[in-house]
Amino acid sequence: MTRRCCRAAIQSLVIATAVTLCAQQKLPANGTIFERQPLHLTASYEEWLHRAYDPARVEAPDPTSDMNRVRSYNTAARYDALNDGGDVRVERIVYSSDGLRIRGFLVQPTSHANKLPVIVWCHGGAGEVGRIYTDELIRMSVWARAGFIVLASQYRGNGGSEGKDEQGGADIHDVNALAATAAQLSEADPQNIFLYGQSRGGMMVYEALRAGFPARAAVVNSGVSNAGAFTERPDAKEMEQIARAGIPDFDREKRSGFRSRSAIYWVAELHTPILLLHGTADWRVSPMQSLRMAEALQQAGKPYSLHLFEAGTHVELSGDTVAIDAEILSFFRSHLTR
Repeated sequence: MTRRCCRAAIQSLVIATAVTLCAQQKLPANGTIFERQPLHLTASYEEWLHRAYDPARVEAPDPTSDMNRVRSYNTAARYDALNDGGDVRVERIVYSSDGLRIRGFLVQPTSHANKLPVIVWCHGGAGEVGRIYTDELIRMSVWARAGFIVLASQYRGNGGSEGKDEQGGADIHDVNALAATAAQLSEADPQNIFLYGQSRGGMMVYEALRAGFPARAAVVNSGVSNAGAFTERPDAKEMEQIARAGIPDFDREKRSGFRSRSAIYWVAELHTPILLLHGTADWRVSPMQSLRMAEALQQAGKPYSLHLFEAGTHVELSGDTVAIDAEILSFFRSHLTR
């Protein structure tokens, strides 16, 4: 055997050995929980409120938050309960998705007689801008008090999760994995699992459903049904830069109209009842996205409901969050299996 042939044989052997070793490595099953730790907030209620609702952080043309309205929902008692438990337990979790350690949250009532239905919460935004914040945890705690378990993912590349946020690419696996996470919880009823998504989270809901997520119903709040429509926003150039930084092979995806991320093109593959919520004054995600999605669902003969909120913004659909919570949870309850 010549030296060249010998070297080629050795290289082949090394490659074959590496392939064998990789095949033998057993990654944790998607959804496997690695860690569960109680939430620990260090800021006082007033400190958090001042930071979270600082008028300087408001993006034009959004109105400044009505602090009386904010305080009436995000009360000091609800904030403090995120830490000390009481009737609700809030935990930080770390779970497996494609071999990555993904961070998220588990929110549930501390006392219940029966197994509870599960809501998988899909947050909006991209990167650290979109990660789950305290006001969302407060809302999850309200839903938990109403008799639901809420599971939420920070998605890969967000909130300390491993990996890279692809804005509707492989990160959808982090949502799908939570169905398996729910099945591990002794207090959860995996036969009654639902999806909720806001803004980009709506896109995640659609993609999860397309991939076979076992949701009995879904709610999409101000959701993206056409990912290519960011050009409609006044900050379109900035949005394209954000998308280009996250979406693999961005130029090819753009030429295709971001079809893989745009449910408007594949409604025929969606079979789950969907409630669409949108504000008519939303400048971040045009209400036309929900209107066109509703039209497409109607033409395809798919089950859906649509509720538009006059003058509602992307941040706040209306001044009555309690009523919106009631509408969302009533929709989920109407699809419970007995």
